[in-house]
Formats: sequence, structure tokens, C-alpha cells
Amino acid sequence: MNTNLKSSITNVSIVVFIVLLFKSVIRIPTYFLYNFVRIIGELSHFSFITDFFAICLTFLSYSIVMGLSILLATLIFQMPKKIIFPFNKPYKEFTLLSVTHTVSIGFILNLAVMVIMLLFGLIGVNFKLDEPIFYHNIPSILLNALFIGIFPAIFEEMLFRGIILQSLRPYSNNIAVFVSALAFALCHNNFPQAIFAFCMGIIFAILTIRSGSLIPSIIAHFIYNFSGEILSNISNHFITLGAVLFLNIFMYLSMSLFAVFSYKLFKNKYGSIYWYPNLKEQPITNLQIKEMFTSIPFIMIIVVCVFLFMQGVIIGVL
Repeated sequence: MNTNLKSSITNVSIVVFIVLLFKSVIRIPTYFLYNFVRIIGELSHFSFITDFFAICLTFLSYSIVMGLSILLATLIFQMPKKIIFPFNKPYKEFTLLSVTHTVSIGFILNLAVMVIMLLFGLIGVNFKLDEPIFYHNIPSILLNALFIGIFPAIFEEMLFRGIILQSLRPYSNNIAVFVSALAFALCHNNFPQAIFAFCMGIIFAILTIRSGSLIPSIIAHFIYNFSGEILSNISNHFITLGAVLFLNIFMYLSMSLFAVFSYKLFKNKYGSIYWYPNLKEQPITNLQIKEMFTSIPFIMIIVVCVFLFMQGVIIGVL
């Protein structure tokens, strides 16, 4: 097997382990501090001030986890920063159409995952999901949505579509897209999120390769997270159940139309948004690819996948 490719896959598995480890270590103290601050806010009736500190605490811990992970990943892969962090400025029309299509597909995929989880629920299999956090005043909702939009968009794109994707591209774009999306999925907290993250990870990776820049994927990631959080809070607090149903139907129909029209406009000018050349600077045979997917580091990643799946099933059933 190609030694450099094998070492790169090993490095990816190490980075995934680092992210999961950091998240596990910092989750408990953050959880207790966050709830302590929220309780003080409810007792003191200064909800926005305590919400502000709670939100800042959450994203400070997230920034520590992802910042340290990115720092260690750059030391592990040891590649030039211009290569692993491509911030070239793409064409405005390219960015507009590709981001519109990606965000629209994101909402459609989210609906598809919800339907899949519902079908599992009908046969008695329920997955553990993170409890959504809702805020009761508009400034807190906007601040939380802004942070949810900005921080993951920058940190996650730099790590997964930056360091991991770019470090594997010299061997094969296909391998780079698949492995970076799998790593992105594993670093989410539960199985349903992992399914969605894997699909979006593939789209974000293709978008990065097509544009030669992290900028479109960062923008798409931000818009999806920000708008999704705003819509979630609006649905929970400010409108009736019937209005929520109407809003969701209208939103998903709109997203479907946006996805189709943006894809057609993009294809007419730039070709299919999902096509990219599978460049290989170093020849890789089918045997080498087979050996890569049966290597110890890759098997360890699959074991983590199975663990996340079973954890979700067992906790959901119990």
C-alpha cells in the first residue's frame, strides 16, 4: 500500500479521535456551568444577560475544542498553510448559485433524515438526540443563531474541508471527499446527525474542490446553520402548530424549487455542480484502495461509526 496514503489515513483517524476526546472532556464542566448560569437567570429575571453568558460559555468551550484540534491537526499533517487553507476568491456568480443550491439541498436532506428517523421510530427503534436549546427573547435567539452560524462554519470547514480534504487530495479526490465526509460525520454527537453530516460533508467537499476555495462552503455552512436555528426557535415559541406545519411545507417546497433552479443555472454556465476531475498526482491501484479500506486506522473509524449507531439505538430503546 502507498505508505504516504496509509499515514494520511492514520492521521485522519488520530484527528477524529482528538476531536471526540476533547468534546468528551469539556462537555461535562460546560454542561454544569451552562445550566448553573441559566438557573441564575431564571431566578433573577435577567434572562438576556444570563443567556448571553451561557451562549458565550458554550461557544468558548466549542472554540477551545476545535481550535486545539485544528492546531494539532496542522502539526500532524505538516502541510503548507496555503494548501490546507485555500481562501482563493471565487467568482461571485459561482458562489451565489453554488451556495443557494447547497443550502437548499441541506434543508431537503434534513427532512429526509427526519423521515428516516420517523420510520425507525415506527418499528420501535429510537435514536438518542441532543435536546434542542430554545431561548425566550429575540436578542438571545439572534445571538445564539449568529454564533451557531459563525463558529462551526469557520472551524469545521477549516478542519474537514481544509486540513483533512486537502491533505488527501494528492492521492485521489474521490478518497479525499469520502474520508473527509466520514470524519465530519463521526465528529457529530449522534447517529441521525452523523447521517446528515456525512451527506453534507460530501457536498461541502465537492464545493470546495470545484471552487478551489473554502469560502463558498463556509458561507453555505453559515447560512444553513443560522437560518435553521432561527426557524427552529420561531417554530417553537412564536407560532401555532398549524402555522408550523404550513411554514414547513412552504419552506421545503421553496427549497426544492431553489435547488432545481440554482442547479440548472449553475450547470448552464459551469457544468454539473457534482462533477469534479478525480485528479491523482500519485498512481493508486484498486489493490491499494482495498488495502486502505482494510487498514487498522480505517477499521477503527468504522468501529466508531458502529459504536455511535448502537449507542443511539440502545439509549433510544431504553
